[in-house]
Amino acid sequence: MSFTVRPIAPGEYAAAQAVWDVCFPEDAAGYSDYYFQFRTKPAYVLAAFSADGRMAGALHALPYPLRFGGKVKRCAMIAGVATLPEYRHKGIAAALIRAAHARLADEGVCAAVLKPDVDFYAQFGYRPFAWHESFRVAAGELSVPEAALHVPTPVEMLACYEAFAASYNGVMARTEADMALMRREAAVLGGETLARRGRRGADGACGGGCAPACECACRALWRSALPPARRNAAAGPACRGETHVQHALPAGCACAYIVFLVLFWPITGY
Repeated sequence: MSFTVRPIAPGEYAAAQAVWDVCFPEDAAGYSDYYFQFRTKPAYVLAAFSADGRMAGALHALPYPLRFGGKVKRCAMIAGVATLPEYRHKGIAAALIRAAHARLADEGVCAAVLKPDVDFYAQFGYRPFAWHESFRVAAGELSVPEAALHVPTPVEMLACYEAFAASYNGVMARTEADMALMRREAAVLGGETLARRGRRGADGACGGGCAPACECACRALWRSALPPARRNAAAGPACRGETHVQHALPAGCACAYIVFLVLFWPITGY
């Protein structure tokens, strides 16, 4: 089967979301609306078109700046690699990934990351890079009274994140706008974003002075469990079926967690 891979036009954005909803039905109930409105845009989408002009598959290559050794490197996140069922096993996903890599290299992006099917993406040069953990805490499972918590501002969230990220390489360089989106995403998924004032933060912001117990950590504290279909799809091969493993957070909460393996693919060197 012949097909063409190219960036989409703005008028094809709705078709790209339709492909996403077919391939990731767990997101069609509202999450894809949020994602396509706030997280991605037509300029980030590559799509494969069949000979009759139908969009058969797509992926998103989003800016994802990462810090290494105190410097921010221009990287990208490959997301939403999707092929409609009737077009699968014809090399479309592979063609999309290779086209995305070529385009990113031309744009000066030094590396790409994704949260993957490890076996499939290894053929494109990806290798394990980091673990990403998402914790879910239900009401009544907090280590502190809810009265001690508050809804943080994006400024406060960023201060806490920066204090945490300062000890690590390979973390995303985030902004206040990113933090505002994290609050919005938590709400879309049925949760809230809450913070506890740190011992050193008189105004409730971390200000770079997080206590060792991470009392000032800003987390999405899920009020309700994710739907089983989304939970299983997100868990990945490393922890599928283990979304209720108990894990002790630094603050002492017992909560469920989901782990993603993040793969890293160097494009131009970093």
